[in-house]
Amino acid sequence: MDEKALGRVGLANLGNTCFLNVIVQCLRYCPALMAYITTDTYKLHLKDNRKQAPIFEEFVDVVKAMWGSDVRVRATMAPRGFINVTMRLCEDAGYANLVSGGQSDAAEFLQFLLESIHSSVCRQVQMDIVGTPKTNHDNTQVKALQSWVEFHRKEYSIVIDNFFGQTQTNTTCGTCKAISSRFEPWMMLKAPIPTDSNEPIDLKKCIDISFAKETLEDYKCDRCGSKGSATLQGSISRLPPTLILVLKRFTNSNMKIRRRVNVDVKETNMSHWISFPHVLKNISPLYSTFAIVEHHGGSRGGHYISYTKHNDTWLNYDDISNRVMKDESDLVNNDSYIFFMNRTPYLTPLPIVKDTNRE
Repeated sequence: MDEKALGRVGLANLGNTCFLNVIVQCLRYCPALMAYITTDTYKLHLKDNRKQAPIFEEFVDVVKAMWGSDVRVRATMAPRGFINVTMRLCEDAGYANLVSGGQSDAAEFLQFLLESIHSSVCRQVQMDIVGTPKTNHDNTQVKALQSWVEFHRKEYSIVIDNFFGQTQTNTTCGTCKAISSRFEPWMMLKAPIPTDSNEPIDLKKCIDISFAKETLEDYKCDRCGSKGSATLQGSISRLPPTLILVLKRFTNSNMKIRRRVNVDVKETNMSHWISFPHVLKNISPLYSTFAIVEHHGGSRGGHYISYTKHNDTWLNYDDISNRVMKDESDLVNNDSYIFFMNRTPYLTPLPIVKDTNRE
């Protein structure tokens, strides 16, 4: 079989399930997740008695079949088992919107699916922080690592390892200048889109808004005891091997923002928002896009399609149909919604935190 044709399988829309189809298409082009599945490593961690396990098992069956060597070019699959299990369990997991029968949010389903995979294979691990801090910067980084360990050591998985990042928020007292840091994990990095213009805007400006400095009033400082103003500044203390970037196209008032955000699919540099610049000597801040979800229509109705990169070829999946993209300039437009990016070169994080229980 032609290597370029391998895996070119469309998914049938079984009643407003395009939101589900695009996420399956994008995730099956994720190298780390597919290696975990196709080598059967997941079987070492899968707990069949966990409530969400059937979703992951059906997902595994679907993607294995889609990558099977016996599929025909332009083949089509109808993932009924996966959809039926998903619809049965997502309401219990707090995702009732996904079974409403109307248009569902692809980003919300992505979160639900990754959470389901995580809960199916997560396990307790021992993480050791190695090395001795020598500077204040090092001390802060150790706090970030300690927070990471505390959040994840009891429930660690391929999802945490590959998709999760961490944000650092520094609060600086306006009186004594003392800095307190808070660390929070995230699965997807969400970037707001300004509505002050309809002109195209660069991705950097959107992410800048997420980490813009804010002023707090009536802040009570633990160090000096004063009550007054303080500044809040966010940054990224940990970038994942696979970065999922979501453009916040839908507002709280059910409006869709159709402003184009310029994203360089070949190279996105995240170094501007890194908390600890010295780690860039060991870990690349550069990312290359390998899959994109696009939403057509408005906030109350529409259709999802996806683009995925296989070797050097971009494919467009629209439910059962697929085609080769001849012009990469068509990949990013006013409807681009979710970007899946791999770190380049594709590396796992520097093992400052070492999982001593990994198989």
